[in-house]
Amino acid sequence: MRTFKNLKGFPVYLSDGREIGKTKDLLLREDGKVDGFIVDGKGWFQRDYVFRISDIQSINDEKIVLNASDLAVELSEKGHRFIEKKNPILHLPVLNEEGESYGLVEDVYLSQKLDTIVAYEVTEGFFTDVTVGTTTLHVQNEQSIGKDAIILY
Repeated sequence: MRTFKNLKGFPVYLSDGREIGKTKDLLLREDGKVDGFIVDGKGWFQRDYVFRISDIQSINDEKIVLNASDLAVELSEKGHRFIEKKNPILHLPVLNEEGESYGLVEDVYLSQKLDTIVAYEVTEGFFTDVTVGTTTLHVQNEQSIGKDAIILY
C-alpha cells in the first residue's frame, strides 16, 4: 500500500519520456474510488493536468510513467480532492455509522492499483500524536465521503 503523501510530488512522465509535472492531488469519488491524479504542470503558464489510474504504465519509488504520449483530460469540478480547494478531505472527521468520531484525516492509503482508498490515517490532535501516534483505520466494508465528514460502514 502507498499513501498519498508518499506519492505527492512524484514526477510524471509520458511514454515518450517528456516530464509533464509532479503529482499534486487526488481526484476522489464519494465511494472512496480514485478517479485520477492532478499534476502540477511545468513552466510558467502551464495548466494542471489530470491522468486517470488506467493511464499508468508503471510506477516505482521515483516516478510515474503514463502509457500515453499526450494528455488532454479536463479537470472536473465534480468529486473530492485530498488537499486542494474543491471539497478537500484532508482534516475531515472520520465517523462510524453511529456518528462516533475516529479523528481527522491526515493521509490515505491506496490499493495496489492506486484506484481505491483502503485505509485512512487519522489524528486526534497534536498531543495524542506525540504520546500515542496516529491511527490507521482500514476500510472494512463501504465508505462515504461527504462534504463535512467521511463515514465508514
